[in-house]
Amino acid sequence: MPRRLAVLRRRAGLSQEDVARRLSAALGRKVDRTAVGRIENGGRGVGFDEAIALAAAIGVPLTELVGTPLAANIEWLEMHLRALKEDERQAQEKLRWATTARTDAEEALEALTAFSEAAGSADPDLRRQLVPLALSCLRTAMPYLADSDVLADAGLTPEQIEQINQERLEEETEAFESQQPQAQQPE
Repeated sequence: MPRRLAVLRRRAGLSQEDVARRLSAALGRKVDRTAVGRIENGGRGVGFDEAIALAAAIGVPLTELVGTPLAANIEWLEMHLRALKEDERQAQEKLRWATTARTDAEEALEALTAFSEAAGSADPDLRRQLVPLALSCLRTAMPYLADSDVLADAGLTPEQIEQINQERLEEETEAFESQQPQAQQPE
């Protein structure tokens, strides 16, 4: 019955709190949401009077609530299978996004490497012009590196994520400029 109760409650569009309120009214005593949760988890038994009240609270006949163990297991497994399929769909979507982001970042890195090589062999004036262009190219890849679901899930605001992007850009700028050959002063 525990699994069946959870399935039928969800099918009826009721929360555990809703069932607890209805159960309290039917039994004439206070039943809280945690008690309904324990019943659904199999951690609390149910007397006959409570089973009748539970069936009424979720709007099903007692025979449907009690059902057969096999039917309850099948419905419970189907419910969890649907949830797993949705998790898989979301994971596939994240994988597609990550693949696209990686490709974009690799292209930006290739361009940055080309700019770096060109800047290393160019005259100082041309190098000063290439560095901002290379950094702009790198900036295109930065959101893929810093503006991730992980940062948003961690509770960072868009402004904080932008600050992280800016700090990484500054670090990359310093690293890029330090790798460039120093301009030789004319003698």
